[in-house]
Amino acid sequence: MKLYVVVRSDLRPGLQAAQACHALHAFSHLHPEVDEKWAPSPNLVVLQVRGEKEVRALAIRSLEMGVPCAVFEEPDLGGEATALCGPLPPCLVSSLPLLLRDATSYGLVAAE
Repeated sequence: MKLYVVVRSDLRPGLQAAQACHALHAFSHLHPEVDEKWAPSPNLVVLQVRGEKEVRALAIRSLEMGVPCAVFEEPDLGGEATALCGPLPPCLVSSLPLLLRDATSYGLVAAE
């Protein structure tokens, strides 16, 4: 089983990492039966969307398809949705880029 964590790309890299962890923890807490199936052979993909609107839309589409997910809302950002986690179907995530795919824009990786 593969879990996907989807994080907002409009957040700073350190905050993105924290929000990804929060979303995974929230999912594990809300859906322990799915987490138990995932944990023995954990496969995790971390992707990005532009902002809060896209996080919420992805969660709605997932739930409409009957796929469990958890949205993390950061209290320090006024309860904004910052990330979500779940065993999302490929049709919802195949077009999303990997988190920090363009790490050069953050100065994390030297440009070639």
